[in-house]
Amino acid sequence: MSAIPGRSLFPRATVPALLLLATLLLGACDSGGDEGDGTPTATSASPSTAESPAASPSGGGAPTPTIEGVPGGEATPPVSTATPAGGSEDGADGVQSAVEAAVQALRDGNAAQFAAQWTEEGLLAQFQADRAQFGQQPPEQFATDVRLESIEAIDEDGQTATADTRMVFGRVVDSNRYSLVRQDGAWLIERIEQRDTAIPEGVAAVQVEMVESEFRFDAPALARGDVALEVLNNGEQPHELVLVRKPPDVDLLEALLAQDERLADVEVLGFVFAQPGDTRNMVFAEPLAPGNYAMLCLFPDADDPQQAPHAAKGMLSEFTVGDASGAAPEGASTPSPEASPAASPGG
Repeated sequence: MSAIPGRSLFPRATVPALLLLATLLLGACDSGGDEGDGTPTATSASPSTAESPAASPSGGGAPTPTIEGVPGGEATPPVSTATPAGGSEDGADGVQSAVEAAVQALRDGNAAQFAAQWTEEGLLAQFQADRAQFGQQPPEQFATDVRLESIEAIDEDGQTATADTRMVFGRVVDSNRYSLVRQDGAWLIERIEQRDTAIPEGVAAVQVEMVESEFRFDAPALARGDVALEVLNNGEQPHELVLVRKPPDVDLLEALLAQDERLADVEVLGFVFAQPGDTRNMVFAEPLAPGNYAMLCLFPDADDPQQAPHAAKGMLSEFTVGDASGAAPEGASTPSPEASPAASPGG
């Protein structure tokens, strides 16, 4: 079984990893996805092709950055039994309350309650864990900076349902489709698929091209902060773009490989995953605050016997929003410290 992703590889991560990474990166690489919307569909992971090093901390080859979860071989506390906290109502009301209960469990750091909102089959397919295994994640590692902005559409026939949601994970707007089934008098989640998020009108789209050895983008275009990213995978392997905010004096690759205390000052803002030839959008809930940023790919190189992450092969690029003093460039909007925790390294 793959380790259960919980807290990100960065101690201060906002953990969009739970759904964006665990849901998609552990499984999407084996599937062509839904041709209608270009969404990868989660299936069993394929370590030989594109399993994230975050998903396989005990894998062979050279050490790679890992996501802390619940690896085997360590004593774990007993897991309390949880029952679905929502979803007992009939129809669309039950579907909505089931989704809301799952999101609340994420916010509360209650892994057992989150697992209770799923079918056993769904957990195994999407997270490679049953309820007991999933529920062992400590609250401080599982708690996720997420809010449900809206449920945009619900389609249900009494036994199966889908719910299209708009959420904010950390600083990134995320669109998902929840698939649910009616079991034992409650709506339970069977699958979550990431859907592309439209770039809002008036927000400048900056293209970021991913290949095996680098990110290609116009750094000055990102300096204004009020942007969205169009992330195109022109490589031959699946890639991710992990966006972080970092102190200017931290060597990010060195800190990642060492997994040391320098990562405590690095904040994960969001993740985007793309199969070869696909384009995905990264849309921010508010403009990026002035500061130093980096984008990196932590997938292991499938052509490298040592499975070194793509970041070690050149897929780690830094850029600055605003000038060296932290001031926003002329014409760019700047979120207030009160409105944006990202504006303060202290969160």
